[in-house]
Amino acid sequence: SSGINAEYGDNVFEDSLKKTKEYFRDREVPPRFAIPQTFDHELALRWKALDDIERKQKEELENEMRAARRKLMDEMMKALEEQEEMLRKTEHIRREEEWRKNDEL
Repeated sequence: SSGINAEYGDNVFEDSLKKTKEYFRDREVPPRFAIPQTFDHELALRWKALDDIERKQKEELENEMRAARRKLMDEMMKALEEQEEMLRKTEHIRREEEWRKNDEL
């Protein structure tokens, strides 16, 4: 089989593991699920709820950061356009003054 074995790391496939006696012994015991209304089950539900909150908050933070990056990029582009416009006006005024000086001569 090519399932993931969490005991040895998330990306290690069972096919690449050594098949020792311990390996087979561990697989004889089926997975254990907590029985509803028990202490273990309640703890599992609390961990699941915490994981859900963490996932949602990460998604919200990522969305907020994406929006903040877009906003900053828009502000930067607007500021650059305003700066270029101001430079064009300054250059235009400078040229007009030069023409006036030349006309006076």
